[in-house]
Amino acid sequence: MTFGKAPEISFNYLGQFDAPGGNPAETEQPDAFLFSPLGGGDDMTDTWKREQSLEISAIAAQGRITVNMSYDTGRFRQDTIERLSESCRYFLLKLSEHCLGKTDTEKTVTDFDDRELTEEALQDIADLLSFH
Repeated sequence: MTFGKAPEISFNYLGQFDAPGGNPAETEQPDAFLFSPLGGGDDMTDTWKREQSLEISAIAAQGRITVNMSYDTGRFRQDTIERLSESCRYFLLKLSEHCLGKTDTEKTVTDFDDRELTEEALQDIADLLSFH
């Protein structure tokens, strides 16, 4: 597969940095890394040229998910990114409510190692075994 253009949006999920329940005390170890209260300063040099028009990164830590969006100010207005951010927040909350409301575990194709497994094939298997 060959792509002609570089992507205009990047997304980087940095991972979950505490216990799944959000309690950092459950995972703290004496030699574990900790978040610093100090600012990190500039991420890069002033001469750096942005590769994507919109960059989104997310991290789960201390019982919260933090999403950062940086963007090409020559292409997007601040109010546009603010609306995008609010829309993402709304749908993440809806997704979270949906998942928290589940009482049974559900499997998706990403739960299995078979890269050729499709949603349709998984549904057929679930129907045969009478679980969902």
